[in-house]
Amino acid sequence: MDYISKIAEMYHENILLQPQYTGGNNLHPLCQRWDLRNDGNPKTGEIMPIGWIVYPYEMIRSDTAFYRAEYKIDGIIFSDDGAGNPFILKPDGAVVCFNAIDGEEVKAANSLSAFWTANNNP
Repeated sequence: MDYISKIAEMYHENILLQPQYTGGNNLHPLCQRWDLRNDGNPKTGEIMPIGWIVYPYEMIRSDTAFYRAEYKIDGIIFSDDGAGNPFILKPDGAVVCFNAIDGEEVKAANSLSAFWTANNNP
C-alpha cells in the first residue's frame, strides 16, 4: 500500500513532504517527515506547519531507543497523539498509544492502514 498517497488524500493534499532520509539504509517510506499545514495565517496567508504526522527518521530512532530502555516497550515509536503519548507500531503490525504515566498501552488500530483510516479527522 502507498501510505504517502493515502495520507495525502486523507488530508486533502494539505501536507508538505520533507526530504526522505538518505542515510544508506533501505527504510520504509514512513521514515519521512510530513508536516500538516493549515489554510494559512489569516493576516499573511502564509502556510504554517502545525505538527508531524510521522516523526523524522532520527526522532523515530531516538524515541524508540528511549522508550525501549526506559519503559521496555516492544515496537517502533513513529508519532504521538499531540499530548506526548507516543504511537507504537508493534511487531504484529498493530498500533498502540502508550501512556507513560499509567504505563499502559491502548490499542489504536490493528494495522497502519486502519490507523490512518480511524484518524482521518484533520
